[in-house]
Formats: sequence, structure tokens, C-alpha cells
Amino acid sequence: MRFVYLKKGEDGQISLADKEAHHLKVMRLKSEISLPGICDQELYNVCISPDSLDGARLLSAEFVSLLHRPHFPLFLVPLIDEDRLRFCVEKLCELSVARIQFYVSDHTTYNKVQIAKFNDRMSKWNHLVRQSCQQCGNLNLPQLLAPAPLKELLNTELLTKKWLIAGVHGEPVKKIPSDFEVCLIGPEGDFSSLEYAHFQNSGLKVLRFEQLNVLRTETAIISMAALRAAGPR
Repeated sequence: MRFVYLKKGEDGQISLADKEAHHLKVMRLKSEISLPGICDQELYNVCISPDSLDGARLLSAEFVSLLHRPHFPLFLVPLIDEDRLRFCVEKLCELSVARIQFYVSDHTTYNKVQIAKFNDRMSKWNHLVRQSCQQCGNLNLPQLLAPAPLKELLNTELLTKKWLIAGVHGEPVKKIPSDFEVCLIGPEGDFSSLEYAHFQNSGLKVLRFEQLNVLRTETAIISMAALRAAGPR
């Protein structure tokens, strides 16, 4: 636990968020500690002792700064097997992706009922984001967006941004660009011929990286996130 989540009462009093005190008790906090705390988009330096955990109290909370939530990079992530998707989201949090947008493509194996159930469980995925960021120390929690049809996402203001689209049947290139703002990796089975045509009509180019093997969806997404994290800011 590299920071704690906080909450603000109606009286403006800052305290530990729900379950945070329990987590610290499980970790057997034995002495007073100081560490960062986040309340919405506000960063605090808080002091906690074992005695203050009852009632989720803090010994002190000093405001440090407002946290700026970046809009990019945005990663469009297809709905795949849940265990692999969970792993992918965890790694995107560690690599400081700004936003994660789940998408549904022509080759998505989820049916309408499964997509509806996924939407109903978005709180579970947001909880995963909070846990993952807390474990790796990422203070800027990625914004997590519910599944949307890929064709709808291609008809938004996102088209004005710099895209990186990777697909099995894309144009072969040797150098992978790292200054992209939106990353779209093909789903299992790649994009459909209609989606390739839609990319072309939208003025978007699909790339295939010659020096890489054909990667599984989550491997490709994590690789591009790592490339972006190490690239120009």
C-alpha cells in the first residue's frame, strides 16, 4: 500500500475511505506512519497511527496539491476472456494509462446478454483499478469507460487525435511510433473486413509491426503501453 484513499465528510473532515482502516489492521500497522492520501482529485500527506484506525481517523491531513487527470493516452481494449482482461487492466494501471475504453467489435465473442452483465459489473472493474493503482503507487487513477461499439468510437472527436492501430493485416512497418494519443489493438481474430474499410474511410491507417510475432491481444496492448510510457511526453 503506497498511498491511502480518503473521504470527506459533510463537515469537510478528512478520514480514511471505507475499508482502508481494515486493510491497515490486516497489515498489522504497529507504529505511526506518514504517506500520501487521495480524496477525489486532491492529494494530502496524512499521518496514521494504530490507535487512530478505530473510526477510520487520521492523526493529521495536510493538503498538498490538486491532481491533474490526463486525457491521454487512451487505450481501446476489446472484451476478451475475463482473467486475461483483468491482467491487462492491472498492467495498464501500472503503466499510467490515462483512460481505458472497453470496446465491442465485429469479432467480439461476447453476446448481448454477456455485454449487459459486463456493464452491470463496471463497479467491480473500477475497484480493480483502485486496488491496482494503490499497489503500484499510481496517484492518477485511469478513467474506466463501459463497453461501446467500435464503430461509434470511430465517429467521435477522437478522430482528431493521433492514433496507433495495430492489426494482423495492416501495413507492414519496422518502427513502432510511440507518440500516439489513442491506441487500438485488434481483437482476437483481428478486425473484420468491414472494420478495415471503416478505418480507411475515416482516414486511419492500420499498422503491422514486421519485427514482432503475432501477439495475443493483451500482450500487444501491454507492449504498446510500455512503449508509450517510455516514449516522448
